[in-house]
Order: sequence, then C-alpha cells, then structure tokens
Amino acid sequence: MTAVAENPAGRDLAWSFVQANWAKFVDMYQGGFLLNRLVKGVASVFATDAKAKEIEAFYAVNPCPSANRALDQALEIIRNNEKWLARDAATIRAWFDANGM
Repeated sequence: MTAVAENPAGRDLAWSFVQANWAKFVDMYQGGFLLNRLVKGVASVFATDAKAKEIEAFYAVNPCPSANRALDQALEIIRNNEKWLARDAATIRAWFDANGM
C-alpha cells in the first residue's frame, strides 16, 4: 500500500483503498506496528490542508488509538509539505525549466 501511495498516480487510489477496507486492516493488523506504518505511509504523501482535513475526518469516525501517533505525524508531514510547496514551488520549477528538465 505505501509503495502505491508514494507514486503520484497511486496516492488517491491507495487512500481510497485504505478507507474502503479500513475494518479489514484493523482486524488483520490488530493495532500493531504494521497498522501504524500503513496509516503514516498512505496519509503522509499528500500536500494540502484539504486532504489533511479529509484524513482527520476519516479517522475521527474510524478511530484507531494505537495509530494516533502515526496519524499525528502524517498530518504534520502533509501540512509541512503544503508550506514547502507554497514557499518553493516556483523556484524549483524555474530551476527545472532552466536546466532542460
């Protein structure tokens, strides 16, 4: 799941799959470290506050206390990604353009 989520083409697909199968994941991983990796790995690939709020809303209705820290870390990463893109996207795009990429 996390490998799919790391690919820009798979982010939304992985997140939708996790949401649709959340009860199965909770049952299968029983709150163990793999559930933490799943939560953080699939959620932390996004970069908008809107997606952070969507993820928060999902886990508010589908809580998993053992993954709260992973969720908090993922939300922090999302919000930091958004800030980084807002600050540096134009500069990075200009560098790629100037270097023929």
